[in-house]
Amino acid sequence: MQMRFIYLSTKIEGYETKENAINSFKDYLRESDDKFHISEGKIDISKFDEGEDIFFLHPQRVFGYYTYKIVAYCRAGSGIKKTADNSGGLFPYYFKINSDSLKIFVDGIDVKYIQNFINDSNNDISKNVNIVGAVKNNGNGFNGSSSWVYFDKQDSTKIMKWFRAVSLEENIQVLCNI
Repeated sequence: MQMRFIYLSTKIEGYETKENAINSFKDYLRESDDKFHISEGKIDISKFDEGEDIFFLHPQRVFGYYTYKIVAYCRAGSGIKKTADNSGGLFPYYFKINSDSLKIFVDGIDVKYIQNFINDSNNDISKNVNIVGAVKNNGNGFNGSSSWVYFDKQDSTKIMKWFRAVSLEENIQVLCNI
């Protein structure tokens, strides 16, 4: 299965702060509405599959530098679907979150850990991509990403095997599932 990194906008209600974003994901565990709404143009719909690994990133300033923190992980519970009643406005599409796979990282995991794994030539990741490329160099924050970073099945398998061993199995971060 492929994987994708979704950049959460601080301009969207519910994602203004890392705490708001975490609370939004906690709501997915409590409520039956598991739709994650998306805007036009963020994704190539034909390359999105049910079951793919998804990391949700929130911008954050850490020790004076800007980065993205992984605040949640899940598997897609559906493909991309059009909002049925066309009331989506800015968000005409959605996919379902597989809430059984949802993991919330209350402290966040700096995405640079994954970036370092990708950049290490010993790991043989074929797609050389800069996940944190949306961080402004002038130190004034984030300019966001025009699309979500995507990895194919081969690279995804390598990254997820490493991530599960380092982050999930070794519990380097506190997970919060309520």
